Amino acid sequence: MKKIVFLVCMLASSFLSQAEDSIRIMRSLSFGYQYTEFSGLSSQMQTKYDGGAFVLSANEFTICHRLMFGGELGGLKSTPAEDEFMSAKVMQGFGYFNFGYLVVDKSSLMLYPYAGIGAVYSGVTLKNKTAVDFVDPDYIIKSGQKGYFSNAALSFNVGLGLRRNITCSKTDHILQLGLDVGAHITPTKKDFIYNGTRESVESFGSATNVGYYAKFTIGGLMSMACPKMMGCKMK
Repeated sequence: MKKIVFLVCMLASSFLSQAEDSIRIMRSLSFGYQYTEFSGLSSQMQTKYDGGAFVLSANEFTICHRLMFGGELGGLKSTPAEDEFMSAKVMQGFGYFNFGYLVVDKSSLMLYPYAGIGAVYSGVTLKNKTAVDFVDPDYIIKSGQKGYFSNAALSFNVGLGLRRNITCSKTDHILQLGLDVGAHITPTKKDFIYNGTRESVESFGSATNVGYYAKFTIGGLMSMACPKMMGCKMK
């Protein structure tokens, strides 16, 4: 048993000695496409609000050795349904605290899986375009007016990031271009609420959803001194 522990310690020490010696901060702006499936909606609503949308987010990672931790804020807005009777608009805002690990850490290329936990705010706006009121057991949308359904819930983020580093020879600044692919998973069973009230709308269904995304990224990478308490060495 002692030999196994010793071997593991030696491998870990060898691995860390090859990692980067300073803290690096990676910041980027991401934009792309997300397809969201609302699996918790009622059967009559299900096919109306699934759909794709342009997604935009800001990301930051702090890197020590190969370990990564940081945050992400973003959102999207789409119009998945539009006809002569009713129009629907879907909006989502999200924030995550993410963790990652650099599988490939080279001067020109970085590759890492990541996972995070956070929250998603989902909103659905329905506009009644008919001449009669839309009456449901849980809510009423009058003719020509809008009804707003909202939900905030715990969410998870998983994905894979790729970054191509481009160093400017004159300034030593590092430009990063890359791609993030992954999914936002919101497993909540909590029903939507209507028009900002605290009354749930059971007939509408819950905000359970999965959003599959692919985003291009542009940003930069900079290095700074690593505090002694983090066990790094200066370059």
